Amino acid sequence: MAAMTPMMEKFVTARIALLMKMPFFGNMATRLALKEENNESWCKTAATDGRHIYFNTEFVTKLTDRQIVFLVGHE
Repeated sequence: MAAMTPMMEKFVTARIALLMKMPFFGNMATRLALKEENNESWCKTAATDGRHIYFNTEFVTKLTDRQIVFLVGHE
């Protein structure tokens, strides 16, 4: 199994925090696969297709941990 990138670890931590605070949304978020999508023309921030959470690493690095939790809940 490949090692997780630091950004992926932040998302996993955010999903766990969301699961603890808001179990309904956290449960849905844990079922979505994480995909780093650094194509600026397609994904400038974050998006979902119902199966994946796509995120732009450059955008997410500027967010605090709490903002990443909100982002995961939003998507």
